[in-house]
Formats: sequence, C-alpha cells, structure tokens
Amino acid sequence: MANVCPAVFISLFCSTDNRPEDRRAPIFSLPSGFQQRLGRIAADFFYSGVFQADGLKIGFIRVPSYTPPSSTVALQQFEDEMVFSSAKPTA
Repeated sequence: MANVCPAVFISLFCSTDNRPEDRRAPIFSLPSGFQQRLGRIAADFFYSGVFQADGLKIGFIRVPSYTPPSSTVALQQFEDEMVFSSAKPTA
C-alpha cells in the first residue's frame, strides 16, 4: 500500500452575531466523498469530516465560534478529530 500523508483543513470563519457564519455547517459545498463525523447533533460543537483527494486523506473541521458552551468538551472533541484525521486509513 502506498504511503498516505494526512492533512487537516480548519475553517475559522467565526462571528458572534447569529449570522449564517455562526452555523456549524460551512456555507460552501464540501467535495464529493466527504464523510461527516461531527455536526449532526446539538452536542457536537464542531462540524468535521474527511475526504480523499489525489491519494491524500484530508480532514476538515469547522470552528463556528470562539466561545463554546463548554471549553472542556470542545477541546476533547477537537483533539479526537485531530487524532482521527491524522490516522492512516485502515483499508
């Protein structure tokens, strides 16, 4: 199997005015094959997932605000997503 170099893209379009930018989901379309991980339920602070491009596994995480309801939960979710996005594929 060829080596796969993981990459992570972080979207930091944040505001605090309840504008569309405050939503978890990005305002742009994600690439085909994007596999969403976080952002489906209210307990998910981030919107995240992975996709493949040019043989690379690319992780995406959107930070909707700099003021999470719980810093502890947000930091744990962020750390978990970095670990997941950096892991080599199993197949």
